[in-house]
Amino acid sequence: MQNTIVKALINEEQIRLYFIDNTQLLRDIFALNQELPEPLKLMLGKTISAMSILSGTLKENQRMSLQVTMSNSRHKIFAEAEANGNVRGYLNEELLRSSEIEEKSMQDLIGPSGMIRVIKGSEMNQFTSITARPNQHITDDIANYFVQSDQTPTYLYSDIQLGNGASLVSRRALYAQLLPDAPPQLLSEVKTIVKANPDIFSKLNAEDT
Repeated sequence: MQNTIVKALINEEQIRLYFIDNTQLLRDIFALNQELPEPLKLMLGKTISAMSILSGTLKENQRMSLQVTMSNSRHKIFAEAEANGNVRGYLNEELLRSSEIEEKSMQDLIGPSGMIRVIKGSEMNQFTSITARPNQHITDDIANYFVQSDQTPTYLYSDIQLGNGASLVSRRALYAQLLPDAPPQLLSEVKTIVKANPDIFSKLNAEDT
């Protein structure tokens, strides 16, 4: 399964659930950025995977652009997704040139503060939202955007596996969002199941072959 998104409704159609495997997309991106240190590869990979799966929430000619600002406000990640599945993303020059990269983990580079800015809609009808980044984690902070901006409980889970030399082995992500009037505890149940079954992605792939 290459660059594929699978959509489903679960729990009596009370939760929207998406699963994506975009390993090939990120391999292509990493091939163009072979010299990136591992923390930057992880940050870029997680952001692009999140946007890949969120492209499935867009309709017709809608697009979504994302700007993630780290605790160091000069360090930013940009990504964009379109309803047709086109996704792109990059790190800004200040982050690429940072002297702190080799000495810090991904979480340290992200830092405990910062913000997320999202522009979403079509050319004639766009809106902008800005939310805090309280989790020091790319996917958790993007999920928090939906909670804060849309008041919609959302869960994003990503799984990235790097091999020797920080080469990409596989990259998959899962998105779950409560539909209107669904009990809030249902999302906690999804989180519990995913965390208790770390091989859930390999099982999904096996069923898909």
